[in-house]
Amino acid sequence: MKHLFKVTFWAIFTLTLVACQEKTVTKKSTSTNPYTNCSGQAYWTSPGCPGFCQYNPTSYGCSGSTTGGTTGTTTGGTTSGTTTGTTIGGTTGSTTGGNCVSQVGPTCPNYCIVYPGAYGCLANGTNCNLTPTASGCPGSSTTMNPNWGVHYPGGVPQGSCSEPTIPEGLESAFNTRTGTITGTGLTSGSIIYSPFAPEAPNYLNTSPMLKSVAQAKVFYMTDSTLKVRFKVKPQPQAAQTDTMCYGRNMPGSTIPGYTKLQYYVKVYGVNASNAVTFLDTKGPFTTGVNSCSSAIDLSQYINQNPGQVGIVVVVDQVKANQNCSINYWTSGWTTCNSYKNVRSFDCWSMDIEVAADGTKTFE
Repeated sequence: MKHLFKVTFWAIFTLTLVACQEKTVTKKSTSTNPYTNCSGQAYWTSPGCPGFCQYNPTSYGCSGSTTGGTTGTTTGGTTSGTTTGTTIGGTTGSTTGGNCVSQVGPTCPNYCIVYPGAYGCLANGTNCNLTPTASGCPGSSTTMNPNWGVHYPGGVPQGSCSEPTIPEGLESAFNTRTGTITGTGLTSGSIIYSPFAPEAPNYLNTSPMLKSVAQAKVFYMTDSTLKVRFKVKPQPQAAQTDTMCYGRNMPGSTIPGYTKLQYYVKVYGVNASNAVTFLDTKGPFTTGVNSCSSAIDLSQYINQNPGQVGIVVVVDQVKANQNCSINYWTSGWTTCNSYKNVRSFDCWSMDIEVAADGTKTFE
């Protein structure tokens, strides 16, 4: 009898332990959000990412999927779906948001409760995937952008940029010098990149040669010939969780990226102690994504002041066509020429290319 009691007690203890473990695992799994990375191909293939329901409209959690039901088989009785049948054969399940119990999707009312850190969910619990016009969501402006969750509707512009050539009269030449700058947007004021700005050493995704006056004057070093041009890079996606540019106000809502940047170029002379003197302003210039500006000839500024040993370049008053009206977003939005400050949620980026003595050149 005592042996039987021990066996029975051990069996009950084991079942209780297994049940507790299963409960623990289940609880843990529901608190983990698997949809936090929507970059690259995951944008279209991962449930919960903005492009998923566009690419898979009949999947769970998308507006084209069904909630539970298959066709009923009774007259007036309960169907095999989730509704009560009222006609011969019953009805199919609801088509408003997918199975929001077993597989919670981005258009489910409880999505941001189950996955509070998911793409499209704000800190106040608002689900921008379900109500894009809610306060704080990208569609809350009076001119709603229908492609707010798509970074480049229709694809990133291919642009155009001529290849550097060997200067006339030379048989060979070094490659041009190229560096990258990445800046943040601002709610107000002038958006600027400068190698002598106090925050310059902290610039992210910017070439080391362009983060100080001492290095920048070497980047632009020449004896008699100096040309620069700018190639606008596609706008980094605000949906990324890492910091793309120094000073960015994150997190923020996502709207499509710019297709053009408008900017001015300021030229400064540099002396031996790396002090700078303003020389001139060029522009404005307007350059499309993956396109290059025309060559800006700075040769006349090389030895303009006594004691000057070099020059550096500043990019100022950067604006973008990111905030175009709804008509541009739905048809031919690359033609939009309305420019505003890049948002503080976003970054902008461009390459600077230099043609100097001994290098290839461009027009």
